[in-house]
Amino acid sequence: MKIVPPLLVAGMGLTVLVTPAAAADYFIQAQTPGPVTGSALNAISLQATTEKPKAEEESLRTRSAIAVSPAKAKWTRARKEGETSAGTSDEPFSTGGETTTGGETTTGGEPGFGGEPTSGGTTETSGGTTTEGGGTTEGGSTAEGGSTTEGGTTEGGATGGTTDSSGGTTDTSGGTSTSTGGATGNTVVPPTQISVSGPAPTISASQTYRSFDALALSNKLTGGDRVFFLDGYHGPLVVKGMKFTSPVLFAAMPGQVAHVDGISVRSSSKIIFQGLKVWPTAAQPGPSPLVRSMADSSDLVFQDLDVRSVANAANYVGWTVTDWNNNKRDAFLIDGARQSVIGNRATGIFNGVQITGTGSYADSNIVDGFSGDGLRALGNNSIVRRNKVQNCAQTSASHLDGFQSWSRGSDGRPGTGTVRNLTIEDNKIFEWVSPQVSPLRCQLQGISMFDGMFDGVIVRNNVVATSRYHGITINGALNSKIVNNTVVNITGQKTNYPWIMLSPHKNGTPSKNVDVANNLAMDIRVKPNPSLGHTVLNNVIPGSIFNDFTAPGNQDYTLKSGSSAIDKGAAAYAPQDDLVGAARPKGKAPDAGAYESF
Repeated sequence: MKIVPPLLVAGMGLTVLVTPAAAADYFIQAQTPGPVTGSALNAISLQATTEKPKAEEESLRTRSAIAVSPAKAKWTRARKEGETSAGTSDEPFSTGGETTTGGETTTGGEPGFGGEPTSGGTTETSGGTTTEGGGTTEGGSTAEGGSTTEGGTTEGGATGGTTDSSGGTTDTSGGTSTSTGGATGNTVVPPTQISVSGPAPTISASQTYRSFDALALSNKLTGGDRVFFLDGYHGPLVVKGMKFTSPVLFAAMPGQVAHVDGISVRSSSKIIFQGLKVWPTAAQPGPSPLVRSMADSSDLVFQDLDVRSVANAANYVGWTVTDWNNNKRDAFLIDGARQSVIGNRATGIFNGVQITGTGSYADSNIVDGFSGDGLRALGNNSIVRRNKVQNCAQTSASHLDGFQSWSRGSDGRPGTGTVRNLTIEDNKIFEWVSPQVSPLRCQLQGISMFDGMFDGVIVRNNVVATSRYHGITINGALNSKIVNNTVVNITGQKTNYPWIMLSPHKNGTPSKNVDVANNLAMDIRVKPNPSLGHTVLNNVIPGSIFNDFTAPGNQDYTLKSGSSAIDKGAAAYAPQDDLVGAARPKGKAPDAGAYESF
C-alpha cells in the first residue's frame, strides 16, 4: 500500500492511504428493478436571468458524477478578505463524530418511517405566536401581485453534475453555477472537488449484493471504496456506524437511475452520497426529513440529489392546501460537524436545506416550491453560498423565509446563544417566478435572523426579491457586515419594503460594530451610530425597479445604463467580486447592490 496525493473532502484535509487498485467497487441490486417514475422537472439555472422556458422532457435519466484522478483530488480553501485567489488547505481530517448542542432532536424515525421532529421554533421580534416548524405569525399585510417568469430549459429530472459514464471529472456545482462567489472571511474550508478515485465501474457478479444492508453486514467496506446503486427502487437508505479512514462513495450507477425513500445517517463519517433520487413511496406523518444526518455523524457530503416530497412534486403549483399538508416533508436536515450539501435540488417540500452543525456548507442548491423556510443555518463557521430559493406557498399562519437562522443556548432554546462566523453570500431568493398563478402564493421574507446573538456574520452579494417587510433583518448582530445586497419588491411597486434592518436582540442587547454599506434596497432601517460602532454609508434606494434594473420581470436585477446605483458604492466595503464573479469595480467606483454592471 503506497501513499497517493492528498484527497480532501467536506472542507477538511485527508491523506488517502489506498491506491485505486486497493479500493473496491460494490453494486447494489434494486428491490424493484427498472425505470423510476416521476414527473419531469424544469431546468433551473442558478445564475440565469432572462432565459425563457423550453418544452419539458419526460426522461428521468441522468449522467452520474463519479470520480477524478488522485492527482486532481485537491481542495482549495475559502479566500480571506483581500486575497486574489484561493489557497490550498492541508488541514488534518478530524476523526470521530463531533456532537453539537441545540434544540434539535437527534433520535427518531428513519426516512420513510415518519415522525421525527425538525429544528426548533423561533420567535420573531415583530410579534406573533410561534407556529409549526419554527415560524411565527406577523402582523400586517402587504400588497402583492403580478407574476414573473423564470428562465431555463427542462432537465427531465436531472439534478446536475455533467460527467460522462466513463468516470471522468466531477463538477461540484452540479452544472448549475458559474459564479466563483465573493471572498469569504470565516474559517470554513469549502470543497471545490469531491471525489473517490477509480476507473469507470464494471459490474461484477461477485461484487454485487441484493441490498445495501447485505453489503453492510459483510463488513467489507473500507475507505476509498465505491458503492453503486443499480437501476430501480431501493427502499430507505439507512447508514449506521460507518466511520471510514478515507472517503467512500455511495452513488447511482452511471447512466442509471437509483431511487431511495430517504437517507438517514447515524454515527458515520467520510461518506459521499451522490446522484440519487430521493422521495417516499408511502405516506408518512409529519415533516420527516427525507435526507437526515444526526449530530453523531461528521464529514459527510450530499451532492446532486433530486429530493422531492412525492414523485410528482414538480406539479406543486397546482396543489391545494390539503395537497401541501399531505406532502409536508423537509428535504435536508443535516446535523453534525463539517457536512456539505452541494448542487442538490429540492422540489415541493416544507423546509429546504437545513444545516445545523459546526463548519457546515450549503452551496449551489435549488429549492423550488416550499411551504416553510427555503434555507436554514444554525452552526458556527458555516457558509451558505450560491443557492436559489423560489416559489413559496402559504399553507398556515407561519411566516415563510428564504433564509432563517437563530441562536441556541445549552438547553436548545432559541435566542439564548450566539451563532458565530456565518457567511451568507451569492444567493438568490425569489418569492414567485412561475408563469402559473397560484392562490397560495406566499408573501416571503428574505434573510431573517431574528433571535441572536450573531457574531461575525457576513451577508453580501445576495438578491432578495420578495413582497414582505423583512428583506434582510438581523436582531442582535456583533462585528458583522451587510454589504452589496440587492433587496427589491418583486411586485414592482414603489414601497419602503422589503427593507434592510438592524435591531437589538429581543432581550434588549444592542447590535454593535456592524457595517451596512453599498446595498440597493427599498429602505435602510439602520442609522449611523458611532457609540455602537455602526457604519452606514453608500446605500441606494431605487426610484423604480423598471428604470434601475435590466429585466426585473425575468429576475434580471443587473443594472440598466443610467441606474442610480452605478458607481455609488464605497470601495473599502465592497467584496472583490459580485454575485456572478465579476470583478469590482468596473467603473470609477463599485456599483451598489449585488451586481457590478458598469
